[in-house]
Amino acid sequence: MRAAIGYQPDNTPVLELAAEELIFPVKVEQGDAEYVALFHMRPYETRDLISFLDERAGEFTSKGRARLIIEPSTKPGFTELFDRYFVRLGGVEGDPSLEQQKAWLARHERLKQRVIQEGYGGGEILTPENNGASQHGLRLADITANHIAIGCNLWCEETSRAEHVTVTHVLRAETPEDNRKYAQATGRLENYTRKGTWKVLIDHAALCSLYDSIVEEVSGCVLNGAPCSPENKAAWLALIPAWHKVAVIQEVFAGGSVKNG
Repeated sequence: MRAAIGYQPDNTPVLELAAEELIFPVKVEQGDAEYVALFHMRPYETRDLISFLDERAGEFTSKGRARLIIEPSTKPGFTELFDRYFVRLGGVEGDPSLEQQKAWLARHERLKQRVIQEGYGGGEILTPENNGASQHGLRLADITANHIAIGCNLWCEETSRAEHVTVTHVLRAETPEDNRKYAQATGRLENYTRKGTWKVLIDHAALCSLYDSIVEEVSGCVLNGAPCSPENKAAWLALIPAWHKVAVIQEVFAGGSVKNG
């Protein structure tokens, strides 16, 4: 079984898209000490993640002229998503059985939510070190491609340490048609007149499709050890995590990535 963390010749860690298991290190306080629990999880199916994100749409309520209350979704789905892809728990004292691990986690549901938020959804949009600033004036030339970097933490069993992996998505410059598709995917409202509430609905599947159409290559991850280049795009595209696709598209078109909270 391929490990999720591989290394370039210069020892830079990369994400292996063909890995069948991801290990998320999560810090857990117990008593007066802090431990690192290692959650072994399978990569999620895109359809399950999209369904999870769709169900988390919050309700908005207007209270007077200046008050807008956001009610969280009553069906967040963290437990269901966790249970579907949980493999085992590492970094645990003794040798508890899988059944004992599941029974313990059932008593600590908050940990399941943290694994989803900090693990699967824990990618952070990284700002370029030079903040993209130039000392020269704007040139009336073609807009260059977008480079969106996402940093994420994964545990490497080979080195027994957490590695920070930077995955950079290289996208072609967006077009007016791309902007139209983004607006269509994020601009739907659902009204509940009797309750006096409404929801802003996002078509996450459409956002993933938009990503698929504009991404050109991805660095910082590999497929069976090979770079994710334009030549083998058909092979690696479906393995890019859907949560990352949504975050990248939100960053490009709205200036902000999808929130985990």
